[in-house]
Amino acid sequence: MWIKIERIAAFAQVLCDPRCEGEEVPARYSIAFFCNPNKATLVQCLPGCSGEGNPPRYAPINAFEYITRRLCGTIDDPITGQGHRRGE
Repeated sequence: MWIKIERIAAFAQVLCDPRCEGEEVPARYSIAFFCNPNKATLVQCLPGCSGEGNPPRYAPINAFEYITRRLCGTIDDPITGQGHRRGE
């Protein structure tokens, strides 16, 4: 369920690999992992988190379509050459 970005995530700290000290550290990516969701499960804004004058930030989407779109956005397309970063 979407929560309109109103909830604060728990603090997480990542330590750099000490072998990389003084070097440029490669980019890190984090993703939410859904443990085998039902493909047809509808992901939508939680009740009470939107209303008149406060519409949901995202449209409802089923779990399969959401995960497919997210994963497709993390790799470069070998046919079109489009990358996963904005503007490519």
